[in-house]
This record gives sequence, C-alpha cells and structure tokens, in this order.
Amino acid sequence: MKSTGKRNFLLFLVLFLTVIATGLFSRSQFIDRSSFLGKYSGDTLWGLMVFLGFCILFSKVETPIVALVSVIFSFSIEFSQLVQVDWLNELRQIKPVGLVLGYGFMWSDLLCYSIGIAFGCFLDLVLSSRREDKSLK
Repeated sequence: MKSTGKRNFLLFLVLFLTVIATGLFSRSQFIDRSSFLGKYSGDTLWGLMVFLGFCILFSKVETPIVALVSVIFSFSIEFSQLVQVDWLNELRQIKPVGLVLGYGFMWSDLLCYSIGIAFGCFLDLVLSSRREDKSLK
C-alpha cells in the first residue's frame, strides 16, 4: 500500500478546494445539524482535507506516511481542544481559526477524521495506480 511517483498538484488542489467547499456547505443552514450527515460529515471532510493538504505539501511521499502525518496532525488539533485558556478561546472566535482549531473535544471527531483520512488513502492509491499505468505505457 503505497503511492509512487509525484502526485498531480493541480488535481489534488482541485480536490482539496472541493472538499473545503463541501465541508463549509455541510456546516451551512442548508444541512440539518441534528441529522447524521449534519453531525459527522464536516469532521469527516476535515480529515480528508488534511490528508489532501499533506498530499499537496509532500507530493512524493508515500501514502502511509502522509496518512500517519495526517492522523497525528488531526488528533493533535482535536486533543488541543481540551485546553481551554482565554487567549486560545479568543482565537477560536475568529471564524477561520475556529474552523481549523475547533471548539470542543469530542471522541467521535477522532473517528470521523480517521474515516476521512482512510478515504483519502483509498483515493490516493486509486490515483496512484492510474499514474503507474500511464508510466508503463
């Protein structure tokens, strides 16, 4: 299970931006926040976005390493939400910062991040196999 070769920057950038847009939509007034989709889609997409972002930053790094970095980063952000100090809570009130740092710790978020990252791994491996097929021709 590894990705070989360099990832397509433009493709991953489009995927990354699409996931951000979809994640923001999942937090909009159009989605019922009490529904299953409303509760869990945003955090799952956040995990996927983190994975895709690291794929962009580390375009030649193998998929399992990118996944590990993504899990460590995502889990670190989630556990940082256990820290409730005034200056950090003030930062969280700035919408873009709050979307990245989150507001309160939830165990379910760790599962959602893991699912998003796992889906990203699957996607990266599918795209990797297509890169390999093209390089063999």
